[in-house]
Amino acid sequence: MNFKMILWWIVNVFWLFIFVGFATSITMNWLGDDGYIVETGLQALVYYIILIVLISIPVAAQTFIYKQLKKGKL
Repeated sequence: MNFKMILWWIVNVFWLFIFVGFATSITMNWLGDDGYIVETGLQALVYYIILIVLISIPVAAQTFIYKQLKKGKL
């Protein structure tokens, strides 16, 4: 492993923790203080779709960076 790959893994783990925490925080705030889904199943579905989208953004970015590193373009 070269230095750029090690740096990529450090950034990968850091951003994944940041975005998972951020997405979980937003979702729990929308669910309410008691943690229960207060309205309907449709509302819960929207929450989880937003959660998945928020988590997939950094994962997609990191995958792109990883592929660029493998090709030697970064």
